[in-house]
Amino acid sequence: MHNSTVTFAFGGESSSVIKFALDELRRYLAHTPSLRQLRQIQFEISGGTRDAFEVRVDQDRLQILAANDRSALYAAYAVLETVGWRFPVPGEESFAEADFSPDAWRRLSGRTETSFATRSLSVVTPSATELRAVIDWMPKQRLNSVLIGHDGNPTRARAMIPELDRRGIRLEIGGHILPRWLPRDLFASHPEYFRFHNGARRPDGNFCTSHADTLRILREHAVRFAREA
Repeated sequence: MHNSTVTFAFGGESSSVIKFALDELRRYLAHTPSLRQLRQIQFEISGGTRDAFEVRVDQDRLQILAANDRSALYAAYAVLETVGWRFPVPGEESFAEADFSPDAWRRLSGRTETSFATRSLSVVTPSATELRAVIDWMPKQRLNSVLIGHDGNPTRARAMIPELDRRGIRLEIGGHILPRWLPRDLFASHPEYFRFHNGARRPDGNFCTSHADTLRILREHAVRFAREA
């Protein structure tokens, strides 16, 4: 079960995403039954405003024209899915023997383009293992943006940047972060900074949107957060 005779070519300057796409093809095809007459898979970046790729079948090769590097990775997974690989949920994958055909790769001809420019996922888990599994699964589902956590703490997100970069995934940082920008311990000395509800100031939830000092504090913390994140 291998396709060691299949070669790969990329017409351009390779990036970490392209290298990862080629590595993924090699890894999975090494555990795939032989594909009849497939000798080469060629990649070329054609440009475009949205994630998209076109596959052309030419006798014994597949030519993939991708709008960008990330789209080339999506095309690699499309090849793998067509020949029988399944990626149903994070951390699980399988090869569908019953769906395999040695000529399946010839069915790939055509163009695929995303309907939405950003396809995001919000991930809340204390487990680094689970988080890595989700990140690995995202491009297999053509997802290109992720929000890690809801507390605005960028530490765990930063640790995942290498994994995100080689998959072309954009990192979002934010969430329920107003308590970081307007510290709750200010309530004792400045209750006027906080929201007014049912006749009283409350330290939870939102802030007083009309108080100049509140807005100044929020701006300062927001700028600091953006610079440090």
